[in-house]
Amino acid sequence: EDLNRVRKKPYDPNPVIGNGTDDEKKGRDSWNKYRKREDSVIIDNIYGQIRSQVICPECGKYSVKFDPCGILQLPFPNNNSKLQVVTLVRADRKVPACMYSVSVPKNGSVMDLTEALASTAGVDARQLVVCEIYQSKVYKVFSGRHDLSSIMANDKIFAFECPELACKDGKQRAQLVPVKHVTSHGQEFGMSFIVALPVDSDGKVKIADVQKIVTRAAGAHIAEGATQAPFKVLIKKTYYDSLAEPDMEDIEIGRETEAGLLWPDRELYKSRTIVEDKS
Repeated sequence: EDLNRVRKKPYDPNPVIGNGTDDEKKGRDSWNKYRKREDSVIIDNIYGQIRSQVICPECGKYSVKFDPCGILQLPFPNNNSKLQVVTLVRADRKVPACMYSVSVPKNGSVMDLTEALASTAGVDARQLVVCEIYQSKVYKVFSGRHDLSSIMANDKIFAFECPELACKDGKQRAQLVPVKHVTSHGQEFGMSFIVALPVDSDGKVKIADVQKIVTRAAGAHIAEGATQAPFKVLIKKTYYDSLAEPDMEDIEIGRETEAGLLWPDRELYKSRTIVEDKS
């Protein structure tokens, strides 16, 4: 107001309203009327006009008005996607674990994440198990229907490749089992991982298959040389059991089943280095 060159503002209660046929004239008249009351360097360089139009739904009459405007509100671009950081651990120990940033829908599901990761890394989406790792333990295993919106930015998300989830005959099913590293005193250390154990129609799995799959999977998580350690595979069938060496040829497993790698010396354990995708 201090910059206004008009010291005595004229009063005119009649607004300039058009019918849509003479916009140029009505716009100019509205602007001249406004400048008779407001005339400053701010008006000269910043202000303009906004055209507003109202149509009567009954008679169809147009009412057009030109209002001065110094601020123009524009919407932000609507970005419906986000980058999700996920570390892929391959079943092949020759391929190092790699951290990817994949584009996924904000309101998508974990299935969208596995498909995007599979396309980027060149793996089979059916063989991927997506988990949240918290304090080096498998904290949560996500289903394909789980909402991505519930995954926070600081959550550590891992995808483990489990070839047993995509069997060729389609008849065999698999049970996901978390595996952790333990000492002879029951102390847990290192980072846990997930394996898929093939079970028969009775929900049983052969111990030989457990030993083979867990040992192979461990090689993808442990640094070169550490896998030569004589660790043993332990099984915990239910929540109330303890990790122990299986004493049968096959055992029944379920959602509460866990596996453990018993190390004679935790100093032998060395985790593999995670690389970052540069593509």
